[in-house]
Amino acid sequence: MPKNQFRFCVGALDGTQSSSYKIWSQSDELYMLTRDLTAGHQKFSFHSSGECRWARIDENISGKERAILEWNRAEIKDSKANEAILLMTLGFPTNHLSIDINNSKNRAINWIAPAPVNQAVMIQFMLSKTPPEEFNTFMRNHNKKVIYNGELTGDRYSDTHWYVTKADFECGTVEMNMTDTPDLEGRIFKSSFFPDDPTITKRPLRLRMLMNKTLPPYMWELGGYEIQQNSPKYNQGIACSFS
Repeated sequence: MPKNQFRFCVGALDGTQSSSYKIWSQSDELYMLTRDLTAGHQKFSFHSSGECRWARIDENISGKERAILEWNRAEIKDSKANEAILLMTLGFPTNHLSIDINNSKNRAINWIAPAPVNQAVMIQFMLSKTPPEEFNTFMRNHNKKVIYNGELTGDRYSDTHWYVTKADFECGTVEMNMTDTPDLEGRIFKSSFFPDDPTITKRPLRLRMLMNKTLPPYMWELGGYEIQQNSPKYNQGIACSFS
């Protein structure tokens, strides 16, 4: 695998999986790309200026219209004493992984073991000037594991590392029902249901959604399926349950 590039997927090659992700750096810029069978490509950019952006990749719409979320990250501190800035958090509830996502063609992918049933894997991206050995110890003391570290190589942040960390946590009930609402901004799916049920593994729809409005973003990836008009779930409105 090339240096300063990390591909990952939560799950197992012969079992249930999340979408696949690729994170990499170029000079002082950091990017993440995700792709699945239903939502297409989405790109996250973490610029050296501090500006960050989550956007769709679609040739048919303008650059401004592609943006889903824009924000500014915290300043990178000069101190090297076990300090880091959080870029974003991803949550992967085990009950929402799917057997329908085909990541097997990508041999370079890193498979991250899912959390136990009714729990979730938390992946976080961070920037820090703390060297890897010290940072690994710092994260272990906070019950997190560093699964990759890269380096920014530009003139501005040549002494800065980027880290990917992993931890399991109790996520409670995570369930969502979406109807085919024509005026729902950014709607991707028709009427669909994202159940909190580990026995349902056929989930061809993958949805990334913000857990709350706080920044940096905390995002969940959920798995679900389309529901028919005669289903009891149809036309119940958009409902989320997070406990």
